[in-house]
Amino acid sequence: MNSIITRALVKQFTIPGVEEGRENMAPSKSTAKDAHGTSLKARNARKNQNFRMLLDNPFTQSNIWPFVEPQVSTDILDLFEALVGPLFKSQVDGNKRPFVKGVNYGFNSTVEVLERQAANNRGRRKDSVDQLKYILVCKYDITPQLLITMFPVLCFTASKSPDNRVKLVQLPRGSMSRLSQVIGVPKTGIVGLSSNLKEAQALFDLIERRVSNIDAPWLNQIFENPNMFYQPKVKQIVTVRGDKKQKRKQTREMDTEANEANGNGSKRKKRKQMKETEANEGNQNMG
Repeated sequence: MNSIITRALVKQFTIPGVEEGRENMAPSKSTAKDAHGTSLKARNARKNQNFRMLLDNPFTQSNIWPFVEPQVSTDILDLFEALVGPLFKSQVDGNKRPFVKGVNYGFNSTVEVLERQAANNRGRRKDSVDQLKYILVCKYDITPQLLITMFPVLCFTASKSPDNRVKLVQLPRGSMSRLSQVIGVPKTGIVGLSSNLKEAQALFDLIERRVSNIDAPWLNQIFENPNMFYQPKVKQIVTVRGDKKQKRKQTREMDTEANEANGNGSKRKKRKQMKETEANEGNQNMG
């Protein structure tokens, strides 16, 4: 009697669909086998995975040097020689390095001034550095090129404001010898000029008219928020290890098979030639 009442209560308070769900939850043998096989494949694939970190940057940075027409760059060099050259000729002294106020020349001195200028304009330091406005670079005469790849970004960050940019001018090939002769220092390929140099105003007017500003849109925000830190965006690319090794192994195997095939063919030809020679000798002996 008690057992009959218990079965009736259980049947009454059973939630519909629960028993069916329990039956469906029991995996079949085929399903468990498929899941096991898939997990093994995934595990083997994960062993060969390799993650590469790349900066996610939507801007291209291959070449941001401002374009200068060949004739314009030649005119700039001619004007520099005509206007700034006499200033250095008056400073000729065999024992001292030539000095003209408002003119920096050489790689180290120009880069140092631009770095200090960038720090001053971004509010990180305060000193009385003479601001450089025009940078002339013998781009095609300086080797290796890696030395001057940072000049576009350096000149951009050294600019005072969006309306007061540092101009970067690439001079024509072979201009290093002329610059060195004008300044009196051998292998001079970089010159920085201050806008306060009154003798070179005609040169500055030509550069302002014919040379465009450096285009680096990912740096435009330094003028508005110079001290703000922007977190870099890093993305991961999944690559598979062992692909190159496997291809090299397959290539070696194919080369080995080809060599063996060529070797067997040459051996067959040699055996055929030997048989023909023996047959010819036998015919001659019988004759």
